[in-house]
Amino acid sequence: YGVVVGLISSLLYSTIAYVVISSRLALAENGYTPLFLGSLIFAHYYFEKKKFVYWYLTIFLAGVAILFKLSAVAIFISLLLLAIFYGKNEKRKLVFSLAIAFSLSILTYIFYGMYFGWETFVNVLFFNSQRFYGASSEIVYQAVNQFRITTLRNFTDGWMLFGWIALFILSFSEYKKE
Repeated sequence: YGVVVGLISSLLYSTIAYVVISSRLALAENGYTPLFLGSLIFAHYYFEKKKFVYWYLTIFLAGVAILFKLSAVAIFISLLLLAIFYGKNEKRKLVFSLAIAFSLSILTYIFYGMYFGWETFVNVLFFNSQRFYGASSEIVYQAVNQFRITTLRNFTDGWMLFGWIALFILSFSEYKKE
């Protein structure tokens, strides 16, 4: 069907409340994933058409994504790499505007925390930074056995398991073709 249909489908799948709540957990990633996709689309348009309005839209969407979750900093890192590798003559301008947008986004995030209570904001940041994030095979184990959605049941989301199984099968099916 093409790239456009895939992006529109991803956007709809990640933002429609019925799909998000009935099929899986409602997470902050559901908000900043479409923003990341949108920023990549506008970055592509910028590098293709060289109209700076597309770059402004790119960094605006990336800035809004930071308000969803701090891990959206990865969007800025991705855009920085794109600016460095594809920026040609305007690298300095792209990186400078990206740095300003990133700074304004972080300041907005901090002011947001100050508005709702500085002490609580700092405590939440501190406690979240103390979490252990495993990045090995224990992720699959936790997805099946340990995520609790109620006090009586374990979270066994079929899409997460299906994703791992599909990745495994597709990895070997491509290997077999070669």
